[in-house]
Amino acid sequence: MKISRLIFLVLLTGCYSKRNLAGNKPEVSGSTCVDGLIVNIDAAGCKSLYFGIISEDKILKVACKHSVSENLWTRAEYYAIPFEHTLINPTWHLLCEDDYVKLYRACCK
Repeated sequence: MKISRLIFLVLLTGCYSKRNLAGNKPEVSGSTCVDGLIVNIDAAGCKSLYFGIISEDKILKVACKHSVSENLWTRAEYYAIPFEHTLINPTWHLLCEDDYVKLYRACCK
């Protein structure tokens, strides 16, 4: 999957809220890092999830906007950048890499 597919999926979903963010089949993007992030944020109590694109750098931003509990998963902001790109912000912490993205956490809001 290319980052363009991921961006397309994000543009379709925007900011959404539902009872179980991950659902029964948590594969959303095809990226194990991004899909795993969504499952973990959901399991941590997030009720409303934000997806955004920082287009000039091809960055996907993911954050919990409403949660029933305060914890690292629900307070941090997460950034997925194309695998071939270098680190954008040195304060971000690398969480995961797969064939498509490098996933970083910026703590905490």
